[in-house]
Amino acid sequence: MERTPSTGGQARQRAAAATRERILAAAAALLAEYGSPKTTIAMVARQAGVAAGTVYLHFPDREALLREVLADALSQLKLALAEVASERAERSAAADVRRRTEGLVAFAANHAELAAVLFHPTHLVTPAGREALEFLVASQAAALTEGQARHWVRPDLEPLLAGRALVGSLLQVLGWWVDRRRSGQIAPDPVDVAAQLANLRLYGTAVRPRE
Repeated sequence: MERTPSTGGQARQRAAAATRERILAAAAALLAEYGSPKTTIAMVARQAGVAAGTVYLHFPDREALLREVLADALSQLKLALAEVASERAERSAAADVRRRTEGLVAFAANHAELAAVLFHPTHLVTPAGREALEFLVASQAAALTEGQARHWVRPDLEPLLAGRALVGSLLQVLGWWVDRRRSGQIAPDPVDVAAQLANLRLYGTAVRPRE
């Protein structure tokens, strides 16, 4: 088949897109392993199998690369939570909390490298990391506000304050869990992690009441 300028341009675009994805995958793996302070453009280039100059063609600096990886992680997290929220199950306080928690755990289990990057303390203080953190806090606060309207949640709780506290504990646990799984250490099963976190959210450490 004759190669036209149009088909040649499309082929170059596809090749460039594939290279960009390879760079992002390499960056995610290295950021998950070493964190942003120790990850360099040269390391990303070697991991992706390209020249350092090729990385700079797609990303002007390391911060832009981190921002894109975090944006990808946040996008995948939103998809996981939206998928859980779309389930048409009978609603109750316990069911709502469990579904939301299962969405978080599913994201961490299915996207371990992105979760390791997103939940890393040094990344949460970056602009992109703060966006992810505020999204989670806002989602949690909205769930608490709805729960109060349905008489599922104590009326004396301040949703934003309680939401921030809950998200902080969730991120700490999930970050720890993902790191153990990625390093081959013994780690709880995803189902057990979701159940434990949901029960802590619902009942604290008190004896669980009969439902």
